[in-house]
Amino acid sequence: MKRIRWSVAVLLMGLVGCGSIEEEAPADALRTQAGTLRSCTSDLNCSGYCQCRSGACVPADVIPGPPPPTIDCDAPPLRTCSTGADCITGCGCQGGVCTRNVPSSNTNCLLVPPDAFENDDTHLTASAYGAPQLKHTFHRVGDVDWILVYTPVAQVMTVQAYNVGSYQGLRVELYAYDYNNRTLGARLSSGQGPSCDPVYPQCRNVTITGNVAAQGAYVVKVTDLRTLPQGDYDTLTPGNEPRYDLRMY
Repeated sequence: MKRIRWSVAVLLMGLVGCGSIEEEAPADALRTQAGTLRSCTSDLNCSGYCQCRSGACVPADVIPGPPPPTIDCDAPPLRTCSTGADCITGCGCQGGVCTRNVPSSNTNCLLVPPDAFENDDTHLTASAYGAPQLKHTFHRVGDVDWILVYTPVAQVMTVQAYNVGSYQGLRVELYAYDYNNRTLGARLSSGQGPSCDPVYPQCRNVTITGNVAAQGAYVVKVTDLRTLPQGDYDTLTPGNEPRYDLRMY
C-alpha cells in the first residue's frame, strides 16, 4: 500500500500569513493529499474498473457499460458470491464476498472453483456442438473452452465467437481431431481479436474459417486473453462476466 503523507509543519508554514485554513486548505483538499493508492504488479491486484499503472491501481482507461457511481482503486479486488459453493475450498461466502474461513491461510479467495461454470477445460471433456452455444463463460485468467463438432459435409466452415463483452481478447483455434484415440491433429485455423472498436456490437466477435471433411471430427479451442481482476470472473455482477456465444456454419 502506498500512502501520500504531508508534513504537518509544512502545511502550517503554508497557512501562516496566507489567510484562513478554510480558504487555503479545505477539508476536501486535505483528504485528497492524505489519499492512498493501492500498490500492484498487474491488473489482477486491482479492483474492478481499475488497472495497474506504474505500480499503482488507477481508474481503467476503458470502462464497460455505464460507469459505477464511484471508482475506488484503493479497495482490494473481491469476488462476489451468493453461497459458499461460489467460493474455492478454504473460503466461505460472507456478506456477498468470498472470504477465508481461516484468516491465517494462504487461500486466494479471488479464485473460483475449477470448472465452476463449464467442465470443458480440455479436449477430453469438450462439449458437443449441435447449435449455437450461448453464454459460454471463463472462470480464470487464461481459461480455455473446448468444443467438439462433427461435420456432415465437406465445406469451408466458419467458426465465430460473438457477443463478446466490452473486455476484449479471445483466441479461437480449429483443430482436426482423432475421436477414437482422443488426440489432437493439425491446427487448421487460428485468429484472435476483435480487431475493431468494441464500442460497436458488430465488432464484438472473432471469426475464423477452415476446410473440413465430410463425416469428420474437429475441436474448437477458445482461449481467454484478457487480464480482468480475478474477482470479476463471475456471473453475479452484471457487466463483469467474461462471456461469449459460439456458432459454426
